[in-house]
Amino acid sequence: MIEQVGAAGYGHYEISNFCLPGFQSRHNTKYWNARRTLVLAVRRIHYDGARRRWANQREVAKYVELIETKQASVVERTDLKEEDARSESIFLGCV
Repeated sequence: MIEQVGAAGYGHYEISNFCLPGFQSRHNTKYWNARRTLVLAVRRIHYDGARRRWANQREVAKYVELIETKQASVVERTDLKEEDARSESIFLGCV
């Protein structure tokens, strides 16, 4: 399958993602390169580029309700310990 997709002009840029040149997911590419992200959408994870990550509401109806009532859509926050951030950096190849 990878050969067929490649022959059609698609590049393999993540474990499970292919795209035409120049159409990589900017969010995913930033995440894999430990770059800061801010995404305004349901089920999305933000990252400050260092040690803090936060996630939006995963249920569409609840997300819409929060936005319409001007409430925060963030439902999870994670602060990585230095050791965890270092391990993740190595795992993602960001060193």
